[in-house]
Amino acid sequence: MHTTHMAELAGMRRRSIRFVPCACTLLVTLLLVGIGDAHAQRSVERWIAESELEIPKSAFPGEYPIVGRMAVGPDGRMYVSLPYRYKVAIFDRSGKLIKTFGGEGEEPGQLKTQVTPFSWRVDSLVITDLGLKQLTFWDVEGRHLMNQQFSNPTSQDGCYKPGTVRGILTDGNGIVAPGTQITCVDKGVIESPILRVDRNGQVLDTLAWLDRKHDLLLAGPPTPIQSRVIAPQYLRDGSLWSIAPDGSWIVLVNRRSAVQPEGTTFEVIKIDPAGDTLFAGRYPYRALETPAASLDSAVTLYEGIAERHGTFGSAAEAHDSIRAAAYLPRYRTPITRVVAGRDGTVWLRRELARRDSVEWNVIGPDGEMNATLMLPRSLTVYQAQRDMIWGTAGEVRSSIPGVWVKRPVVVRYRVRVDLTGRPDNEMSRQPERSET
Repeated sequence: MHTTHMAELAGMRRRSIRFVPCACTLLVTLLLVGIGDAHAQRSVERWIAESELEIPKSAFPGEYPIVGRMAVGPDGRMYVSLPYRYKVAIFDRSGKLIKTFGGEGEEPGQLKTQVTPFSWRVDSLVITDLGLKQLTFWDVEGRHLMNQQFSNPTSQDGCYKPGTVRGILTDGNGIVAPGTQITCVDKGVIESPILRVDRNGQVLDTLAWLDRKHDLLLAGPPTPIQSRVIAPQYLRDGSLWSIAPDGSWIVLVNRRSAVQPEGTTFEVIKIDPAGDTLFAGRYPYRALETPAASLDSAVTLYEGIAERHGTFGSAAEAHDSIRAAAYLPRYRTPITRVVAGRDGTVWLRRELARRDSVEWNVIGPDGEMNATLMLPRSLTVYQAQRDMIWGTAGEVRSSIPGVWVKRPVVVRYRVRVDLTGRPDNEMSRQPERSET
């Protein structure tokens, strides 16, 4: 295996979390019991999300832009990235445009990135400028405060690509999740680290290891590597992670697809910036079968890539090789997105099993399953807390098959408890708590 070169990565502590993929039978089932028992498990509530605000296209200056990520300020203002303009738009709580700031360039107060991860440092908005490899700090009015350079950590064992700082932790250090080199994937390296780094790019600690076994498709002749079809697995089930908006904690989700429909769990682990576990639990669910159409779509997508690549001599050879190399799980991965909430909650989007809506589960700061709710499938949640959800909704297909260009509207939902009844799904059970 590759344990040796992984252990050599700087600062890996014994408490660093390593995901062990599991679709195991739950040994202890925690059933709901009536209120009044001093030791009773909390019941899982059903929540309802009601649309409270929609910022229309007409609210944006000029031609309606492609909208990227968003953040929410301490006073409820919304900061929406406009990636192809290299700008950020500020809206007040009522949805009125206050101003835009940024603009393409390398001078102070300008941005050189189209993908804009946001975070908060006390009352300053922090934008990760991937183009200039720095963090830029802004006040709530969009006035530029300062830039902070972060050197990218180098791969110390040759298997991990130099990563870019994706955000800042409360201790002032950066967080990086480097990708895995293709040659190492080919050799069976199936994990990648989450690193805590200082401003000089020095790796201070390995906070966790992420499951990456089914992330990439490699099909075709074994050598040279350039002759192989390389593509993201359409049905991948690797670990997900998210960092809290204020950098105070990180959540990781192990979501390997099940091998049986019953007695299966997914794992959620919450850690602090030092890598210490705040909670860890396995949550039971009933696995849903992957539709045959989804499996066929995955193979068709890969065959199209192979045809453009020119790797195979015939369509039959491409089909057989890709079928053998593709990850085509019988059951869907249980979690498709994770969002670290503003109030310590963890928001989990379940399987995309319905055409118009999707179930979300909410875990409380202590690891207890709090609630389940349904949200529009087109909604991308960027910020959430127990009583509010912020995101973007709506999308259109581009001219490139399989690619979606998002031109959504910005939305806010008010969340309340549904008092009409309890959810009749598998999440009415509480997790098996585990020590990590």
